[in-house]
Amino acid sequence: MSSNYLNTYRLFPVAKPPELERVLIQTYTDIAHAANLKENAQYELIETQNSQQFYHDPATATADVIQNKRFVFRKCIELGPIATGAVVDIPHNIPLLVDTTRIYGTVKTDAPDWRAVPSVGPWGTDLLSVFVTSTNIHIESGMTFPNILSGRVIVEYFKN
Repeated sequence: MSSNYLNTYRLFPVAKPPELERVLIQTYTDIAHAANLKENAQYELIETQNSQQFYHDPATATADVIQNKRFVFRKCIELGPIATGAVVDIPHNIPLLVDTTRIYGTVKTDAPDWRAVPSVGPWGTDLLSVFVTSTNIHIESGMTFPNILSGRVIVEYFKN
C-alpha cells in the first residue's frame, strides 16, 4: 500500500473461506501500514514522539545501520509576554537534543493579531526571529514588532 488512506468499502467473500482469509490479512496489513505512516497530532508541553521517521545521517551511517531510522520528538514551549525589541532565552529542557527538523509556532500580539514564528513584516525591523540551542529557545523581537502577549514555539527534534 503506497497511500495513508484506506478504502472506504471492501467486500468480504464470506462464502469463500480461503479467499476471505486472504482479504482479511490484506485488510489488516493495509490498516497497519496506514496507521503507522500517520503523524500523530499531539502537541504537548512534554516530549512526545510524533511518529515521523527520518533516514539515518549519511555522514555517520554505516552499512549495518543505514536502514535504522531516527525518530522525531516534539515539544511545545509556552511563551509569556515579550516586549518590542527584546531578546530572550527560554529554557526548553530537552535532554540529548542533537538536531532539529522543524521550529515553528505562533504569537498573539497587542496589534492585536496573531503572527507566525518566525515572522517578517514589511519593514526591516518588523520581525520575530527564533533559533534553538542545546539548552534554550532564543527569541529576538524587532524594534517595530508589536509586544507579544503570549504564544508558543514547537520544536521537533532528534535525540540520536
